[in-house]
Amino acid sequence: MQPTPKITGKTKFLGGFADPIDHVQASTVLNSIFVERGIDAVSIGFHVKSEHLAEVVAGLKHVRNFCGFGATIPHKTAIASFCDELLPNALASGVVNLIQVAPDGRWIGETFDGIGMVRAIQKQRELGANTGVLQIGAGGAGCSVAVALALEGVGNLTIVNRTQSKADDLAETVRKAAPDCLVETGRDFDLSSFDIAVNTTSLGMNAEGPSPLDVSKLPKTALVAEAVMVPKMTPLLESAKALNLAFVTGREMLDEILEVGLDFLLQGVND
Repeated sequence: MQPTPKITGKTKFLGGFADPIDHVQASTVLNSIFVERGIDAVSIGFHVKSEHLAEVVAGLKHVRNFCGFGATIPHKTAIASFCDELLPNALASGVVNLIQVAPDGRWIGETFDGIGMVRAIQKQRELGANTGVLQIGAGGAGCSVAVALALEGVGNLTIVNRTQSKADDLAETVRKAAPDCLVETGRDFDLSSFDIAVNTTSLGMNAEGPSPLDVSKLPKTALVAEAVMVPKMTPLLESAKALNLAFVTGREMLDEILEVGLDFLLQGVND
């Protein structure tokens, strides 16, 4: 049974913005941590539509015991414009997934999706100039992951997206952040040439939709990484497991995001 935070008049609260919200597990994990550490704070998921994001932000900026939040699909790009300060990864990618509210009320944004994915992958694979990565998706999470992979020293990155212009735009963002990374886009590629394949789209969420990739065409030594967190084993990962390919789950990515991002959020709680 999940521990229940004790809410007092002094309790600070955090939120998670998403649409939909039911698949987001961050608040559950954070509340368990708060109880274990005796921190007087609680995290709540907010189901916020894109057209109402500005109104929600405007209201929360006047709530004095609101100390931070996470943002996921579809708000990771839009929320950056509401921050008063962007830290390095967010500045390079234009994507924010964690916001800390400073004592003076400023919203400080950073993105940890890419850092979390990189850390999860590195527990199984080294990343370097000879590493070839195929990334599916060029949205908010995709932007964060692509920039982080390139900054970590990946030598070759191919980005595939349903809308070609978004893939091309992300490629330019990555090239500016990491000029030594060879970045390509398009659908004309050989799956057997990649060491790692990463899904950063929502395909597979709640076990719905097709797998974004035919993993049978990847090398037997390839690793498949997933950003979708619910279910733990998406159709993509089930296919990888059936072929005995190494894989990284969305929950493993989340664990790394929380580990590296927790100190960032707790600064807002403890101030």
